[in-house]
Amino acid sequence: KQPPPKHVTAAVGFGGMAGGGGTGDGCVGDSGQGSETRRVRELSVEVTPDVVPGETQLRVAPAGGRSGDFLVTVPDAAKVGDRLVLLEDEDGEWTCHLHSRSSEGASAADRVAAQKAALRVGHVRVPADAQPGSTQLSIAVGARQVPVTVPAMAQPGDFLRLSRDTSSDAWRLEVVRAGPRGGEGQGVRVGLTYLEIDEDATFRDIVEAAVAAGCFVNPKALRGVAPPLNLPGMIAIARVEEGEELFRIPARLHISASTFRDIRPELFFSVAELERLSAARRVEVALNMCLSTVLAAVAKTNSTEAQEDAQRLPPLWQLYGRACLGLRFDDHPWWRSLKELELLKSQLEPSGEAEHARMMAGDAIAIHGIISEGVSPDLLGPGGFDTGLFLQARLCLLTREFGTPHDSALVPIVDFCNHSGRPNAHQTWDLLEDAMVVKALRTIEAGEEITISYGSLSNPVLFRTYGFTLPETEEATWTCASQASEWQELASGEAAERIGDDHQPLVEVQLDTARITESLAKMLDSCEAGGGDSLVLLRAWCRRRADALEGDDATRAMREALARARGASGRRGCCEWWNNLSDVTSGGNKHETSLEEIAARRVKMSEYLCLLSHLEALDVVEGSTPEEQCLARAAQLRKALSSVLAAPPGSGRFGAHVAALRPMRVGAAVVSPAIAEENKVF
Repeated sequence: KQPPPKHVTAAVGFGGMAGGGGTGDGCVGDSGQGSETRRVRELSVEVTPDVVPGETQLRVAPAGGRSGDFLVTVPDAAKVGDRLVLLEDEDGEWTCHLHSRSSEGASAADRVAAQKAALRVGHVRVPADAQPGSTQLSIAVGARQVPVTVPAMAQPGDFLRLSRDTSSDAWRLEVVRAGPRGGEGQGVRVGLTYLEIDEDATFRDIVEAAVAAGCFVNPKALRGVAPPLNLPGMIAIARVEEGEELFRIPARLHISASTFRDIRPELFFSVAELERLSAARRVEVALNMCLSTVLAAVAKTNSTEAQEDAQRLPPLWQLYGRACLGLRFDDHPWWRSLKELELLKSQLEPSGEAEHARMMAGDAIAIHGIISEGVSPDLLGPGGFDTGLFLQARLCLLTREFGTPHDSALVPIVDFCNHSGRPNAHQTWDLLEDAMVVKALRTIEAGEEITISYGSLSNPVLFRTYGFTLPETEEATWTCASQASEWQELASGEAAERIGDDHQPLVEVQLDTARITESLAKMLDSCEAGGGDSLVLLRAWCRRRADALEGDDATRAMREALARARGASGRRGCCEWWNNLSDVTSGGNKHETSLEEIAARRVKMSEYLCLLSHLEALDVVEGSTPEEQCLARAAQLRKALSSVLAAPPGSGRFGAHVAALRPMRVGAAVVSPAIAEENKVF
């Protein structure tokens, strides 16, 4: 879906190097006493505003019609106004140097060090007819042509980035997935960087570093793949007994805001103090920035500066960063919203999840721009501040973070465990040792996958956060998201004005069948504070969204199966529509339905059941439908709504209900209000 690299023709001239006696024919004299004169040619071209570093190729041609054109890929570190300088040595070998405007006042030694990365990096686009795993391509690195095999993970249109380690002379091949521009009005090209890694060897190295640093990793647990997920996760290679400890990772080794503050305080606080960032997001963005520098240090080992940067990190973090660059985000909705927004929208509409993904990906790119403008380049790491790596770091945090008593954190090794609605292991916190501990909930047999729970989450939330969905039989709850502007449109008079005053238009309002959410409570309280009828507003919004979903052809068979399940004698509360559909995942045509379409249908069906549950709850509290005629799984929602309505309207009753159920923090522990009351915890 990407255009081929742009070829920009530029006429360049020969010229003498600074400090060398340039001659008219483009040679540089080096005539020390008793030495033989060496003849060296130099070509150069300026980096113009229309190039894309790491992608655009510049054609460097000698002036005066001389032969010997060169096609040079603009290095990742290049900036507008820099120059690419090609030098021919006495042996006839050509090398490409990057001369940065920012280095004009630097010493010759500093300039040479800054240019070394450009000498050891080459790019090539994977052609449309390439066969991953077998097709061979040639990548130009300096004056050398290096043959490479297209990695199995690569796809046509990707870039292969070949770099040479400055200390070991080892070659590294990376897959860079080039995406479209960052959004309307944003001249940002975004690409993901993947390393082709040996997952078994990388995991062994991570375990070795973790144990050396004070972690416990049960030798019965290894990285591997097992049904039913068949995705990389953690596998038991021997029987694990109930209650047996699997992992213990101290907080000092977590990748979190607090640990980064200690390791890279100048970078952390430079980002966290940016005035253009809202106060609520500064720590989150600072952590995102710091993690992206970890990924950059691991990805750009062709640079001496990058190697030195990596050496300042704990060994466990270096290895973990390498593992993160082996993670694939091709199917995550954020990336798909950049790469194929129209296809994503066609699969998900009338759900708003595609637009949500586009908005969040655009937010990450916008934050990258704020950091680029507000933080000194010296702090942003070697080779420039890469948009794609910043987005990858954001996706790593989004999909792998855990909540801890300190802050949100990436917990190496533990986050290799996959999610299950019926997990066989559980993570807890050891307050005395200040560590996350994972223990088996039941006996885990050899060959079985070790799974944990990421929370009682619906398919829409799983999809937008992690990029996957669960079978309907394992979905913990049903949810449906909206924006505040949608509710304001349905309100009128002072109620609409009050909603506009209390809520930004893009603020999300989430409905959940397990409870009255905080965002919904705030919306309904705003409506009542403006003199509106909160129940009328709730019904109007649910009805409008449900009508849209009822017109969706992709989920028609599923809704009809739900009607059949509920129509059975005495089973109005039944939601097990999947028992009335021959092929639950694909609507009867299994071989023509992609995994993306299956996920989209699960998202939309969850939203529909959530809306149906709220409409039935309104019917119950208004007395038009008996409790036994409603979906059984939404009983808690109906109970909560009835409880709220016992208080007078306009009193902030919805918010008071939510506040009464909010967990309490006692020291480093979090307890529910019921437990606090029972044990007199204040």
